[in-house]
Amino acid sequence: MKPASLPICVAALYKFTPFADHAALQAPLLDCCRAHGVKGTLLLAHEGLNGTIAGSDEGIAAVLDHIRGLPGCANLAVKFSRAPAMPFHRMKVRLKREIVTMGQPDIDPLASVGTYVAPADWNALIADPDTIVIDTRNDYEVAIGTFRRAIDPQTTSFRDFPEWFRARREELELRSEIERRVLDFLEMEHIRDQPVASLSYGLRKRVELARALAMKPRILMLDEPVAGMNREETEDMARFILDVKEEWGVTILMVEHDMGLVMDISDHVVVLNFGQVIAAGKPAEIQNNPDVIAAYLGSGDIGELSRRIAGEKAA
Repeated sequence: MKPASLPICVAALYKFTPFADHAALQAPLLDCCRAHGVKGTLLLAHEGLNGTIAGSDEGIAAVLDHIRGLPGCANLAVKFSRAPAMPFHRMKVRLKREIVTMGQPDIDPLASVGTYVAPADWNALIADPDTIVIDTRNDYEVAIGTFRRAIDPQTTSFRDFPEWFRARREELELRSEIERRVLDFLEMEHIRDQPVASLSYGLRKRVELARALAMKPRILMLDEPVAGMNREETEDMARFILDVKEEWGVTILMVEHDMGLVMDISDHVVVLNFGQVIAAGKPAEIQNNPDVIAAYLGSGDIGELSRRIAGEKAA
């Protein structure tokens, strides 16, 4: 059967509006639903009403007319769908302290509201790099499917969300700032939504650097940051390492076997041979140190070390 031909009308509705005495609305609303064969659940609270009901088209229309006659409900918004059979066993109108349970008595949904986003604008909003998407549905719903880049707070009910957010608000604000700064700095904006496994080796190494910078370190330890890279990738990484030092003010401790890179970007070099320090000083001093030359070449030919270093840079 096509949806339009299904016999049962299902109406999902909610309305935030102040009810001076919401308990007094319960019995008349329940009587109206029963009189027209409508079943489902409606929640009534001092802040408004919320729920889903089902029945014949005529029965649903009658109940909605009753609800729109309640204080502040004239412009009630309803979402309709169809069902092949009655999905509910009985009708319940329940009194609640909140129609959306958050356990926050000081929140007034009428006085403090967000910005309405039209359905046509939704995809563009969540695709914006500056938008943080938090999926506040319960764990079962999130497991079925969620939005790309959405943060899963792993809450089992909406009541858990306020405490989760308070504990992580500063982290989320910093995350947005750092994410934007790091991606721009490392020229990675064009790959921000790509799986890391699909990236080239050089870009994956850049992702590793981005993860480290996201922690806002004062000292950054790099273990062979250009190992396995080609010349172009090595030059890019060298530029980023120098910029991290200059623009971010981060001290860098690097372990590296690429002598050309070490000599080009280091301020101070320490040379180890079988775990023993054999030299320490500025790059020019290290390049002319006979112990370093002997350890690196197995001979004392200073000119050969220079030629080796030049060869690594050209490779």
